[in-house]
Amino acid sequence: SKYGLERTFKVILDLIVVKFLAQYAQKPIYVFGAFGLFSLFVAFIAALTTLYYKIFGDKSFIETPLPLIFVMASITGIMCILMGLLAEIIMRTYYESQGKPVYLIDECRNLEHK
Repeated sequence: SKYGLERTFKVILDLIVVKFLAQYAQKPIYVFGAFGLFSLFVAFIAALTTLYYKIFGDKSFIETPLPLIFVMASITGIMCILMGLLAEIIMRTYYESQGKPVYLIDECRNLEHK
């Protein structure tokens, strides 16, 4: 059979891409924003833990990797949120250039028709 282990990985990656595009093509900020907020939360916890160790634990910033985790998680969080905003702008620009509506109305309820 021509389906080896290498091809299986490619198929799995293709399925992930299709799932991502089907679910988040209209709102990419949901994916990037969620990961960005999670990274900022990790940065906040690392900063609080670093300050706790500095004030109450008599440890220097050099003794733990927490300041580095704080900086890296902060940068990652901010970059992910900015990428999500940029993806939103690109998505809207694409739909407007095609003359397509950004959102489709599936059903109208409680509206009087004239």
